[in-house]
Amino acid sequence: MERSISTKGQVWYLDFIIGGLIFMAALVVFFLEADTLETSDTNGATSLLGNAVSISSELLTPGTPQNWTAATVERIGVTNSYRLDLAKLSEFKSVDYQTARSLFRTTKEFFMFIERQGCLVDIDGAYGIGHPAVTVPGGGCVTRSAIDLSDADVENLVVLTRLVIYDGTPARLNLYVWE
Repeated sequence: MERSISTKGQVWYLDFIIGGLIFMAALVVFFLEADTLETSDTNGATSLLGNAVSISSELLTPGTPQNWTAATVERIGVTNSYRLDLAKLSEFKSVDYQTARSLFRTTKEFFMFIERQGCLVDIDGAYGIGHPAVTVPGGGCVTRSAIDLSDADVENLVVLTRLVIYDGTPARLNLYVWE
């Protein structure tokens, strides 16, 4: 009596292994490409958002030293327990823009303004602090739509809003960061 060995099951098993390997290779290629595309598309936005969060977080501190001036500032901060300090806002306005960027440890451009009840707050004759090419025409209740960024060479823009207390009422500390 001779027994014959059937190879049908073995061929199926080999087909299954080859198919599985092809599927795994396709998955690896897909995830490598998807990761590369996602990183290249969002890297700039992530960097801008990180800079905006960092700058706004520093602004929400009292700064260093505690009673800093434009001449003595080591770290710019304009609040005390989320209450805007008008003296520090005034000092921040008098800090040179490039010095402020250096103190914030950023290479990105920025513009900060305070908004209360829909109107921008006048900070020593200006409606914001930051990039010198940003203009805000004055008069009456100036809204954020009056902010002119056209001369600031804005490519990508991140807008970040933090809540603060200004003169006993809620206000928004708004920060534009761009490259």
